[in-house]
Amino acid sequence: MRKAGLIFTLTLLFLQINAQINIEKSLTESTWIGHLTNSGYKYYSMDVVNNQCRIYNLDFSLWKTIPLSVPTGYTLYDIEFVSENLFTTDGLVSLAYMYYQYNTTLQYYTYEVRIIREDGNIMVTAPGAAYMYVLSTGDNGTKFLVYLYDYSTYPYFLGTTIYSLPGTLVGEKLIAGKDKSERFAYPNPSRSFVTIPIPDNSSKTSVVLKIFDITGLEIRNIELNKTRLNLR
Repeated sequence: MRKAGLIFTLTLLFLQINAQINIEKSLTESTWIGHLTNSGYKYYSMDVVNNQCRIYNLDFSLWKTIPLSVPTGYTLYDIEFVSENLFTTDGLVSLAYMYYQYNTTLQYYTYEVRIIREDGNIMVTAPGAAYMYVLSTGDNGTKFLVYLYDYSTYPYFLGTTIYSLPGTLVGEKLIAGKDKSERFAYPNPSRSFVTIPIPDNSSKTSVVLKIFDITGLEIRNIELNKTRLNLR
């Protein structure tokens, strides 16, 4: 019995040793996975040079290429919510994308978000939108939130536009804009200033902000007593 048990243990060990993590594919663009209502799981990538969203089947064969209209002088920055029956109800693939322009003289960024269908129809243009989120509100439907910023003045303008959507997002976690935005510094990238959000529900009277360079060296140590701090 001991011998049989030893053989079984060695067999399990052999199987564990030979279980490997394998590279399936290396792509040259930023790529994510989406779950489309009718067409199932797809990879989608962002081609910044050619202003395109390329969508691949799970075997990496090209399924669709969607040209993205980006104004002259702007750079494609993000693609999100590649979907069927979220922004439309006609079954066509649609998505939201963001692009930006950097003012080299005054050193600030201008952002904009658009929603586009695969046939090239631009359904929404949101000037100044630097963040975008989809949020389910239960019986009240699905909402699309964009946070608007104008960095040409200081203090800069902050606003929000809320859109109601005809469909629902499938296969991705719906994230409330406030919860997600409070994790990240913005604008990013930035050459002039950055806002670093601090959780509003913190029970502490003060928070210590530590900033490190890319080598891990601590370069700033600041005690905060406000929910947000603008660093210049």
